[in-house]
Amino acid sequence: RVSLREEGDQVKVNGHETEIRGGLFKFIDDCNNPNRGRDLEDAAGGAGAGPGAGAEEGLCVVVCEVNEQGQYMLRELLEGSAQSRTHRYAISKGQVLFVISVDDGAAMQDMTRSRAHAVIDCDQ
Repeated sequence: RVSLREEGDQVKVNGHETEIRGGLFKFIDDCNNPNRGRDLEDAAGGAGAGPGAGAEEGLCVVVCEVNEQGQYMLRELLEGSAQSRTHRYAISKGQVLFVISVDDGAAMQDMTRSRAHAVIDCDQ
């Protein structure tokens, strides 16, 4: 769960500028990169990476509480393509479910709505 509401929250999405992998990009890559599981297994001396690490099956759920600015920060991750990339890194978004909770008083942007598979209005 991550809250994205102000400019300083951008680091939660992309990570700090000194990181190659950071923020939600790192979390998603850790969840579904099949090579990541092998890396962890090697680091553990072949003992296995544990459940979910680099898994080929399963689901990675990303829950974001956002206002209009937070929706803008997520634009790259919410695109319909199978990959998202920054100038530093690319990740696969296969097996990723985004749950976006728009703050009361904030409008759902057309950009967010157009990238959604389902919109559930919880005010009713």
